Order: sequence, then structure tokens, then C-alpha cells
Amino acid sequence: MVASLGGRGTVVAPPERGRVTVQIGPLRTTVAVEDLRRDETPKAQPAARRRPAAPAPAAPAPPPPSDEEELAPARTGDATCDVRGQRVDEALAEVDRFLDDSLLAYREVVFIIHGYGTGALRDAIRDHLDMHAAVSKWRSGQEKEGGDGVTVVWLEV
Repeated sequence: MVASLGGRGTVVAPPERGRVTVQIGPLRTTVAVEDLRRDETPKAQPAARRRPAAPAPAAPAPPPPSDEEELAPARTGDATCDVRGQRVDEALAEVDRFLDDSLLAYREVVFIIHGYGTGALRDAIRDHLDMHAAVSKWRSGQEKEGGDGVTVVWLEV
């Protein structure tokens, strides 16, 4: 347990000069050794492995995602534009070039990585996408896609 963060994690590196690196979910950080507490909650026992007598009935299919939750294809390098750390005017120019190239390559879905930061770059990019003629829709990235530090864009190709 990391007292100051209020989370359970795993120590991933040995202590060094009174500090230790811990992983709490996707977060990896360094904290003071004094900030750690032993997690006394009992661990769940692994279930005994048995062979099922008969195959389990198939679970019902999950409902199709709504427009807000539409799944995007896997992110590839050629379908990704990374503008983290850029000024708004530089980033918007690069996003425009990227969208033009993506349209020429007939990409239906692209990803723009702008990071979290103050949110100014994210907001400027999303406002720009709202006005772009080739953008049919966009959404924030899902947790496994990079969360709110990524914008997933659908193009009219």
C-alpha cells in the first residue's frame, strides 16, 4: 500500500537512497520507503483446476457498441499523429497535413496523440476537428487506447 496515493501496488525496483519505485495500475512512480505499508488483505486462493464435465453454455453476445463507444481498429504507426509537446499552431498544421495524407491513403480511422497536459492542445485539436470537412466524427480514446490523451477520428473517405 502506498499511503500518500491510497492505492495498492507492486514494488518494481529495490530501494535506493530511501526511495522505491512502485507500480499502481498503469502508474509507475517513486515514493519514500516510509510511505509504504504492508497490504494485509488476504489474497484470493487460486481455484483448483478441474476438467469441466460438459462445455459451458455460450454467454450471450454483448450488445453492439453505441456511436459513442464505437470500437476503432488497432492503432498503427501510419494511422497515428503524435503532436505531444507542440504549440497549438504547429500541432494544428501537422494535424491538417496528417488528415490530408490519411484521406489520400483512404484511412477511415486515425489517432491523434496530444497527451494530457493542461488540455489546451486537446481542446484546440478537437475544436479544429469539429470544423474539418472530412471528419465525420471523433471521440476520446478509450482507456486501452490512451484515454483522454488521444483523440480517435473517423474520416469520410
